[in-house]
Amino acid sequence: MRFSITSIKGGVGKSTASVLLSLELNRLNKGVILVDMDLSGYTSFLARLDGPGLLSSIVDGLNREKYFKDEGNTRIVKLAGDGPRMKIDVEKIRKDERLFTRFQETYFKALSFPHEYTIIDNYPLSSPTDEEIALEREIYSLRHKDRCYDIKVTDSNEFDINQTLEYAIYQKSRDSCETLALVINMIPSPSRKRTLENNMNTLLSKIDAKVGILVPFIEELFQYSGPIRDIPRLPQFARLAEMIVSGDVDKGREKTVISY
Repeated sequence: MRFSITSIKGGVGKSTASVLLSLELNRLNKGVILVDMDLSGYTSFLARLDGPGLLSSIVDGLNREKYFKDEGNTRIVKLAGDGPRMKIDVEKIRKDERLFTRFQETYFKALSFPHEYTIIDNYPLSSPTDEEIALEREIYSLRHKDRCYDIKVTDSNEFDINQTLEYAIYQKSRDSCETLALVINMIPSPSRKRTLENNMNTLLSKIDAKVGILVPFIEELFQYSGPIRDIPRLPQFARLAEMIVSGDVDKGREKTVISY
């Protein structure tokens, strides 16, 4: 299975969710490839992957072997993380057959890691029609024919939630990935939690998602900068990983709300 983690803006916990899900799948003895396509490279930062990502390394002609790092049963691949130059780098790779071939061969090397699951940490407001997204999927699909799921992450602001739902509907009309989950992060108070718990099934129905996950504001996770292996665990993502591994996400259309 392949999981695409997306959001409408940065700072809502998308990269954190990507890392937490990968680690929980690891704890169930599953191999994971975690691909960092975010402009900020937060996932790569936590993995201590210094230097440019794979895309810019290919364009700049750098012979680097440190665009990925293995953390237990997870391989973190720094595909981007060098800011807005990603779009320009992809355009150059598309136009130059030599660069395209080199990118394909190098990405294949990263994908050779034994794994059952792939998690893509996307940049905010990414779309399947974006050249960056299309390029990665094209190369990936040459080696793997995974079933694709989409996980949306938002903060608990009502406006942001509604915008996230509209974004999910827009993406769904252009993508074959099935919407799996809606993660509402950084919930500030018990009253807001109760409101979201009461409304979650309605929210999930609007985007045809199976799982709703509610996460409170957690100081230890906010702007966490330690190593990946020490990041605080969340039982919500442990439960999601269990559902994925057990196959529950493929059984029927019954909705599950995972709260705290």
